[in-house]
Amino acid sequence: MVNIYDTFTRMYGRKPSANELAAMMKMKAEQDAFKNKDMKPKIGAMGLSGLSQERSKVASAKRNPDGAIMVSKLTMKISRLLEVGLNAEQIAYALFLEIPNVKGHIVRFKLPRPNLKQKT
Repeated sequence: MVNIYDTFTRMYGRKPSANELAAMMKMKAEQDAFKNKDMKPKIGAMGLSGLSQERSKVASAKRNPDGAIMVSKLTMKISRLLEVGLNAEQIAYALFLEIPNVKGHIVRFKLPRPNLKQKT
C-alpha cells in the first residue's frame, strides 16, 4: 500500500493540505476501484452519468410528439411520387437523379410514409 502523505511530501517538499490529501485519496480509491470491479461506483443505465441522462430526457421531450420524421424536401418529393404509383426509375428520371440515390432514400426512410415533416 502506498502512503499518500509520504509520497506527497517527497514529491513537493511540503506537507499536503487537507484538500490536496482528500483529492489524492480519492484518486487512489478510483485507481483501486479500477482494479477491483466490486469497488467501482455504480452509475445509471448503460454507464451514463446523471447529466447525460438529463440531456437525453430533454432531447426526447423536444422530439415531435406525433411521431413525424423530419426529412429533406427531396425525400418528401420521392415519398409523394411513390404514393402516386411511380417506381424508383421513373422518379430518378423525373427528378434528374441517379437510381441508386433514389433507392437509398427509399430504403433509409422506409418510403412511402404517411407522416413526414420537412426540415426547416
